[in-house]
Amino acid sequence: MKFGIFVLLYNPEINEVIMRLKKYSQIFGSFLVVDNSQEDYSENLNKELPSIKYHTMNENKGISKALNYAFKWAYKEEIDFLLTMDQDSEYPNEEIEKLLHYIETYYEENVGIYSANYKKIYYNVKKDMMMCSNLSLKWDEVKDVKFCMTSGSFVNINAVQRALPLDNYFVSYVDVDLSMWFLENGYKLKRVGNSVFQQQVGNMVNANKLNMIFHVLHHNEKRYYFMTRNNFYFKSKYKKYKLYAFKRLIRIYVNILLGEKNKIKKIKASYLGYLHYKQGVMGDLPINSSIEK
Repeated sequence: MKFGIFVLLYNPEINEVIMRLKKYSQIFGSFLVVDNSQEDYSENLNKELPSIKYHTMNENKGISKALNYAFKWAYKEEIDFLLTMDQDSEYPNEEIEKLLHYIETYYEENVGIYSANYKKIYYNVKKDMMMCSNLSLKWDEVKDVKFCMTSGSFVNINAVQRALPLDNYFVSYVDVDLSMWFLENGYKLKRVGNSVFQQQVGNMVNANKLNMIFHVLHHNEKRYYFMTRNNFYFKSKYKKYKLYAFKRLIRIYVNILLGEKNKIKKIKASYLGYLHYKQGVMGDLPINSSIEK
């Protein structure tokens, strides 16, 4: 069984990212970096990591198009499972090895994604340090789930070819849509409890009780635009999951009302997302939009 890794970059802190990529290169011989930055980091990466394949998109073309490229590349490389990662998540090599061991030992042909257990990262103002939430799954559990994040997941490359090209959500709901596609086509999604990575979604959030209980995240206006627009698109595509989509939509507004500053601006951005859904707008935010990019 052949494994590979794909890491998506966007305006990275390049020295920090190179250190993380070097760790991954100790495990994976097949290694792809796709860069959504305007700046080209090929010289930096080729100098430090000559064995990786670096592909620049020359601008931010979103997650969907980057994944399309990565999944096609992996298929040509005859990779069976591709680990997909973002630049900020921390997934130690010893934890990756645990998931690799599980896949090789308990492989099932009808599993679309094997995903890691995870903790959300929060910032504690009083202690001036990063803190983690509880695990999403008990350490000794393996569970069939209905959703896998893009980061920390090994994707079945042969199976995912049928899903390509992914719809151009740009960001937000790319992983939700892919998860539902696998479920709708008879595949299972497995989360393995003893392999753990840490993920920070959005901007840093204070580790107070309210934020920890409600899993509050901080996002900019543009992100709320995508979250709302893509929620409605997803709901129209997967009609049997309307209740699931509605609950996620409610969560967007709970997040704004409980955890965000500039609430009015973010609600307006969300409403614009709904209007653009009605107009059939997909991909990046139109350049004439009033939302700050």
